[in-house]
Amino acid sequence: MESRLAAAEQEKVEKDDQIRNLKEELEHQTDMISKLGREEKGVQESKQKTEEDVQTLEDKCSPPFQEAQGQRLKKSRAMLKKDLEDLGSRLEEAGANTATQVELNKKREQELHRLKAEIEERNISHEGTLAALQ
Repeated sequence: MESRLAAAEQEKVEKDDQIRNLKEELEHQTDMISKLGREEKGVQESKQKTEEDVQTLEDKCSPPFQEAQGQRLKKSRAMLKKDLEDLGSRLEEAGANTATQVELNKKREQELHRLKAEIEERNISHEGTLAALQ
């Protein structure tokens, strides 16, 4: 009975470690989401500035240069759009990973509570057996 109690306590310590590790990972992922959000905002601001610069250049260009400038602008816009989509995808992926970690943490915490209750029951039973033996 004591070995079962020791095994249950060891399992509790391991679960506590797992929960601590998952909380640290969740915090890391939350930081990454925040960082990606800031990157996305920066890219959007850069895109806006580039679009304004492009419009200014288009207005200043003479007709022969407008076509070449327009193609460069289209290329720049396409690159910026791709960068923005990539950042959006990374942000969505990080958000999905965080949601999964939250669910795993909830399940592990429930398991930990169940194990703690089981240990308490075993302690009470052990004390009762010990009292009966005395």
